[in-house]
Amino acid sequence: MRAEILELYLNKTHIGQMHPYKNAGSVAFEYDPDYSLDQTPLSLSMLDHTVVYRSPFRKFLLNLRPDDSDKLAQLARSHEFSADNLFKYFSILGLDCAGALQFVLPGEAAKIQSREERLEPISDEEIEKRLYDVRTNPKDPGIRSGEHISLAGFQSKFALHRQDGHWYKALGGIPTTHILKPGIQIFPHQALNEFLCMKIAERLGLNAAEVNYQHFGEETAIIVTRYDRATGGNGNVYRLHQEDICQSLSVLPDQKYESEKGPTAADIVGLLDKHSLNVDRESNIKDFISGLFFQYFMGAPDGHAKNYSVLLDGQRVRLAPLYDISSTFDIDNKTVTGGVFRLAQNIGGCKDFGDLHYSNIIKFAKRADVDADFVLEIAKRIATDIPDATGETIEKYTQVDGVQYFREPFQRWSTKLSKMFLEDISKNRAGVYSDEHDDRNVTHNPELSFDTVSKSK
Repeated sequence: MRAEILELYLNKTHIGQMHPYKNAGSVAFEYDPDYSLDQTPLSLSMLDHTVVYRSPFRKFLLNLRPDDSDKLAQLARSHEFSADNLFKYFSILGLDCAGALQFVLPGEAAKIQSREERLEPISDEEIEKRLYDVRTNPKDPGIRSGEHISLAGFQSKFALHRQDGHWYKALGGIPTTHILKPGIQIFPHQALNEFLCMKIAERLGLNAAEVNYQHFGEETAIIVTRYDRATGGNGNVYRLHQEDICQSLSVLPDQKYESEKGPTAADIVGLLDKHSLNVDRESNIKDFISGLFFQYFMGAPDGHAKNYSVLLDGQRVRLAPLYDISSTFDIDNKTVTGGVFRLAQNIGGCKDFGDLHYSNIIKFAKRADVDADFVLEIAKRIATDIPDATGETIEKYTQVDGVQYFREPFQRWSTKLSKMFLEDISKNRAGVYSDEHDDRNVTHNPELSFDTVSKSK
């Protein structure tokens, strides 16, 4: 047996081993020979059960850790290991990661099989203190003693377990159920911004993660219900496996933006087209394209490849709910007027908010190899509905302190962007829109179904 090994489990099922490979810091993964090919894979980038994976596995691991080097360095200091040592990192913090994955030291598998884990109550006052700490100290990774949790991404956050209306710290390998984020300190009410954007997406009927917004004393947080967790009939929480698109496409986390040579929107459509079962292909691609246009009309610049994920269940691949969406409409109107903020992924060459045209839709459809009418119908529905959805959402939460900060810019710019786009496509009728230039009605083609989505089908 190798001197250093970590056993990998997906929801308590052993799938393989992680071990060093040649140089210090280099790691490899190989599936357990008894792990069936039709069971859930570790990643869409690692589907061959006969291969020893090195580079794809390293990239997969790096996408599970915090993106912020300061937070990672603080974790390393707190737990006395080198920030570059993937073995030490996941041996200490790998019991609760994104998805169903757990990293377990040899001989300690019984701890996750027999639920040798515990919940420790945490008061609202303690949560308030923790929110303050991670909000005011950019280097604070949010992880506390006894927690073996790895949270990816750049924002400050921490995860807790919710049960019977109470909050708990999840100690050992017990699953966390919610992620709490105080927002980015330099942007006023940023957590509320994200909350409102997610609720607008929900009101539009988009597949979005469940969120709440709550005060803990003087601190506030957006609370995201983990979509990669589920509750069984016995009341126990179990994990659902997921990975972000950087992991699916074997891309390093520092290449998550298209401008950094990361995945494009067309790349993501291609991934979903390739790996989706027939029963899910239409909804997966439609949901992704809907999210892409929602981020455009909402002025959200951070829709990079790590902010889209897929849920993996056996051979089934489903696009995960939308998450981590915030608008820049409240920041001095620079989004539209100055082009300071841009789309993380361009849409057929459109990079700036306020610059989406009919021609971009056609180019995007061609690049993604999907039917242009299908894309236009999605874009037009989002554009038509988003002004009302924004106004209704703002009105619903108007009593929440800080919402008044977003009322005017959110409504003004979402309306402006949608109007600009609808006027443009009305001038470029291509058999999809009525000759009466009615910007609120699509001349519906009854033949427009998923049979026309992929031109290669």
